[in-house]
Amino acid sequence: MGNGKCTCSQGSKFVLQPYIFLFCFAFLIAFPVVTNDRNGLNEETVVEKKVFEEGDIILRYGDGLWSPFFRDISRRDKRFSHAGILVRENGEICVVHASAADLTGVGKVSCESLETFLTTAADYAVYRLAIPEPVKQRIAANARNYLGFSFDSSFDLSDKERLYCTELVMQAVNEAAGFAVIRPTVTNGIAVVAPDNCYEHRRFFSVADKRLPDGFRRKEVDYPVDPY
Repeated sequence: MGNGKCTCSQGSKFVLQPYIFLFCFAFLIAFPVVTNDRNGLNEETVVEKKVFEEGDIILRYGDGLWSPFFRDISRRDKRFSHAGILVRENGEICVVHASAADLTGVGKVSCESLETFLTTAADYAVYRLAIPEPVKQRIAANARNYLGFSFDSSFDLSDKERLYCTELVMQAVNEAAGFAVIRPTVTNGIAVVAPDNCYEHRRFFSVADKRLPDGFRRKEVDYPVDPY
């Protein structure tokens, strides 16, 4: 269970065998991935962190060895490779997420500052679920409860003791909402939570996006009147 520090992880039966790892490693060396400017968090973003709320979902495309691989798991929107949940700690916005070392797959669910999370981000966006405030708070609370969980390098959704990043997001959101807001993608009989699964439901809307001129959406969004 949680150890009081911010961290994130979980999985589905997606075991990375050594020969697959070596193949991907060789591929990435032979064909390096070209990314955009990595100015993930500019001064304006820091100033406008007030637009973020607990329970928001944050996604990024980073510079990790496996980032291109995880990004391409998404079917609809191949922008992001990693996800987390925003919480507020001591008045500051932080990110609860599950991560692991590239070469060992060892890691855990942790909490780090928004600035640190976006340091190597070539792309990022923040999404909010149009639901009552108490549900948003439960999403954040659920994320905190996962602190210290081991990272699930086997990506096995049936393993309840370990988590990977998008699985953490799915579990925290669905448990808080009381229904399946986020559903995994099934490929060749294997269920895995892809990055774009984390914001494809019609009740998600964007509150920040690096592709926008200033990075933020200021337009007020009317919540749907009907229940979930």
